[in-house]
Amino acid sequence: MGMEWREIMETFAENAIEIINELHTERLDYTSEYIPLINAVQALAEYEETGLMPEEVEILKERLDRYEKAEADGHLVKSPCKVGDTIWTNYSISGWYMRESKRPYKLSVCFIGLNSSEDMGGGFVNVTYVDKQCMFQFDFSDFGKTVFLTKEEAEEKLNGVEEDG
Repeated sequence: MGMEWREIMETFAENAIEIINELHTERLDYTSEYIPLINAVQALAEYEETGLMPEEVEILKERLDRYEKAEADGHLVKSPCKVGDTIWTNYSISGWYMRESKRPYKLSVCFIGLNSSEDMGGGFVNVTYVDKQCMFQFDFSDFGKTVFLTKEEAEEKLNGVEEDG
């Protein structure tokens, strides 16, 4: 049924450059006409490389505007992880007590909560220790200090503590 709009659009920049080059050799003034046209065609080529249609760009712009407004209004919170993620800590749990340990423990994130506490970093995660049947809570602000996204990060932090202590 003919070429798709995207296929046609991809050829606009190439065809325009060929036409402009032909016109330049015949009648376009280099500085006042040729250069501005070539710059415009290069901008078109960059746009075409996105593969997006004008309507799609408008939708993305509207979505970005909503996210930027939500962020400015304090309604956008970035969670350090998601439910189901595996994270690591150097705190072991014994009964209801936590104590610092010399090895990382594997945790599973089972709940993420939000709050307005700056001390907590805006939220908390409830985790279960993979090898025990207990749940504990860590604040967003604990990430990078006592809670880590990878086992390697946790081990690196433990090695740094042992060297300092």
